[in-house]
Parts: sequence; C-alpha cells; structure tokens
Amino acid sequence: MAEKDAGVVRSGFLFSRRAGSRLKNVFFSVQLNAVKYNNSFAP
Repeated sequence: MAEKDAGVVRSGFLFSRRAGSRLKNVFFSVQLNAVKYNNSFAP
C-alpha cells in the first residue's frame, strides 16, 4: 500500500513538474509576443 502511494505521489510530482515547465514556456512565449505586439505599435 505504501509503495503504491509513493508511486502515485512520484508520478504526480513528475506530472506537475512537466505541466509547470510547459505553462512557463507558454507564459514566456505569450509575454514575448506581447512585447513584439507593443513594439509594432510604438510611436
């Protein structure tokens, strides 16, 4: 039972870490596009 729980926790941790890095990449690219967008309309 304990081994099974440890496996679930480990896979959950790996999943959240992977999802977190993906979110970070998406956020970074959105930020980069926002900067490009703002620069294209700079006076």
